[in-house]
Amino acid sequence: MRPVLLYAGLCAPIAALFLLFPGIDTAASRVFYDSAQGFFLADSTPVWVVEAGVPWIVRAMIVLAVIAVLWLAIARRPLWRLDSKVLVFLVAATALGPGLIANTVLKDHWGRARPNQITEFGGTREFTPAPLLADQCARNCAFVSGHAALGFSLVSFALLLPFGWRRRAAIGGALAFGALVGLGRIAGGKHFLSDVVFAGLIIFATSWVLYQAIVGRDLLASPLAQRAGRALGLLTGAPFGARLALWGAAVMLIEIAAIGWIDRPLATYFREHDAARPFFAFVGPFGLALPYLVVLGIGFAALRWGSAVPRFEPWAARMRAAARIPALLFASIALSGMLVDLLKVVVGRPRPKLLFASGAYEFSWIGLGADHWSFPSGHAATAAALAAALWCLWPQPLLLYAILAALVAASRVVMGAHYLSDVIMGGFIGILVSRALATAYARGRLPFRLGPSPAAEPVLPPGE
Repeated sequence: MRPVLLYAGLCAPIAALFLLFPGIDTAASRVFYDSAQGFFLADSTPVWVVEAGVPWIVRAMIVLAVIAVLWLAIARRPLWRLDSKVLVFLVAATALGPGLIANTVLKDHWGRARPNQITEFGGTREFTPAPLLADQCARNCAFVSGHAALGFSLVSFALLLPFGWRRRAAIGGALAFGALVGLGRIAGGKHFLSDVVFAGLIIFATSWVLYQAIVGRDLLASPLAQRAGRALGLLTGAPFGARLALWGAAVMLIEIAAIGWIDRPLATYFREHDAARPFFAFVGPFGLALPYLVVLGIGFAALRWGSAVPRFEPWAARMRAAARIPALLFASIALSGMLVDLLKVVVGRPRPKLLFASGAYEFSWIGLGADHWSFPSGHAATAAALAAALWCLWPQPLLLYAILAALVAASRVVMGAHYLSDVIMGGFIGILVSRALATAYARGRLPFRLGPSPAAEPVLPPGE
């Protein structure tokens, strides 16, 4: 409680300062403004580098998370300090702080005009002191700085270091980097000083709270988390058929609600609010099935056929055992993809772009063109199938699998390629197919064996 009170004691006077002396913001921006040239550094190389390069921080984090997950799954040990708890923390901190709070909740709903939009700097809109709500901007507004938030988000990595001077130096470096990014946004006339300051306060608080909960107190192993898992049927010994019926009924209810009341308003919202599109444009391709199928197919062939090479005879048994892993992953993605593609043609649902072009929304049944292949989502099915298959083999990082799959599925809605109900059904199909294949696989019903001996069982949820 004491750190919370101290942090609140820091934030309160900062908020009061910008509220009581709003001229601080305009004075800071005026340093980079000339009445003849406007914001004279707006097109400079350093400012351009900040604007174009900083979003790659998130992309690098995603790539690092994927590499760390694969390393953890294959080597059975963490890469550096990136164990399952830490990976969940990093994904959650990035998604919640810069993603949800900064770029979605605040920027699209606070309504604060940017410096280059207000009358003081040649624009037509009114200046609003931070952190007051305003109506001077419809979307992708000034408060808070999304780029600075991404820069400050590096503090999540700094928190992973052991207590001591290195950790303090790393935290200071992350905050300094975020401030430098913010300076570039101020110089370009895109943000006020307070936009950057509040971004730093929000991101540091979010990262620290999530670190304490997920890494420090191991929230995922708490009795509350265990009870929540049992309530969802993930940790019970109940028969798979009973759980399937329960989940199937729940999905059907959600689908009915989504198609009837949620799909159209949500699609309209993301069409009008595109601040998160650059992030999700990068995430979306991770739901493409073909790259996974190629890599997994090559991996299976190399391990399976390589085990027959005399030179590799000492490792032949291990290679045949390892080949079963890409075989299961390949089968899960391929089978769920074929089922989804069949349903796409049979259902024939128009994609969201046709809703805005011609008002088409109802299922047409038998769709022969890609514009009528909205239901269900293939990307969501691929991501969910892969996540579910990995969970059946290595169940520990369950939350991480779920977060990554959910991000891929969400990208299809944000980018306007699918409705919410499309990705929910695609995800359900992917999970169902992977779960059924893994169960049959473990019980020896599929022909992936180590010679004459029965197939070794992958790690499966209790009760199977």
